[in-house]
Amino acid sequence: MSERLVIEGSRRKLGFALAGCAVFTVLGFWLLDEGHAFGWVVLGFFGIGGIAVIAVTLLRGVPRLILDEQGFEFTAVLRRSRFAWSDVDGFYDRVESVLSPEPVDPAVAFRAAIDALDEQIRTRIRAVANGEAYVSTHAATVPMPEGAAIFETTGPWEDYATPARDLRLLIAIDVVRGFPAKAARRPDAPPDLAARLDAMLRDEAAARRFDYERSDGSPWTLTLGDVLSRADAFEAAYDPNDCVEVRWGAPPDGDEIATCRRRAPAEQAARIAGYRVWFRERSRPPR
Repeated sequence: MSERLVIEGSRRKLGFALAGCAVFTVLGFWLLDEGHAFGWVVLGFFGIGGIAVIAVTLLRGVPRLILDEQGFEFTAVLRRSRFAWSDVDGFYDRVESVLSPEPVDPAVAFRAAIDALDEQIRTRIRAVANGEAYVSTHAATVPMPEGAAIFETTGPWEDYATPARDLRLLIAIDVVRGFPAKAARRPDAPPDLAARLDAMLRDEAAARRFDYERSDGSPWTLTLGDVLSRADAFEAAYDPNDCVEVRWGAPPDGDEIATCRRRAPAEQAARIAGYRVWFRERSRPPR
């Protein structure tokens, strides 16, 4: 987050709350007049007490949420709270440790995460190959839907484009990349855990290999490390109208891209650039 974002509270909502407190004040006096001792609770807690809190809030300014690169700050009534983004991660780590108190071997869990990413890559190889086979036998450009419909539509785009698959792939890449640091944050983690898991990832990234068929029919081998390093390219690699090399994130100035024979229409490329934020934020838009 490169800028400071301030989200102001609503004075209108505070006004509605103030009106509600006034109603409870009248109700409390009525209950007391009828001889109900509970009227003191209604009058003190929901009525006059609520009016006092809202009045102080209005005098100090409406509540606000401030977000920046370091974290977020919430101000309300007499209290200002500041939290670092790392505190949020720590909260979820603590919740996870409570929900899963039995220790799990981090190396075993990490290998399972890498295996899951491996399977996603191999499944994507088949999906991209199917799209390539279709496009190579059909002269017409595959129509691209508008907006969020790229994730769920009908026709050739639904069958051969991979936006939803690629979003899942990006999330899996994030899980694998972030696993060593996350595992090391657990209270019971040994001091060298992150280093050991990083070394494990380096070994797996070099050893695991995947072959796909380029536009001229020649095979090209990618390592897991190649896939991890191409996350940015996978944010815009789901269009079946692009050559298979582009869909695998081939660098623009290397031998891998030399066999590319087609690119998506400029109009589709422009829209893909506009939709890229969904993939960068790993957040599928609402339909």
